[in-house]
Amino acid sequence: MLNAVHCNSASSCTAVGAAVDFEFSATDVFTWNGTKWQKATSPTPAGNNGGLWGLSCVSSGSLCTAVGDYGQGADSPIGGPGSSNPLALRN
Repeated sequence: MLNAVHCNSASSCTAVGAAVDFEFSATDVFTWNGTKWQKATSPTPAGNNGGLWGLSCVSSGSLCTAVGDYGQGADSPIGGPGSSNPLALRN
């Protein structure tokens, strides 16, 4: 599921969201080069669910910041079941 897309030109776009299956979600980032979309590396903290919800890019898409959140497991010192924590990625 893609939640935000930013294009600086017809050949420079970035899209962010979450890859979701029945029990888990992970951050997703894709880039467009004018010909095809490519999946980019996007970390989700280990053992957590996460998603990216907003995106801002400058300088022809070469510098982007994405924001979202991730959920901690029951054994985490940060939170318990159902809690979420802010997440920001920058390239």
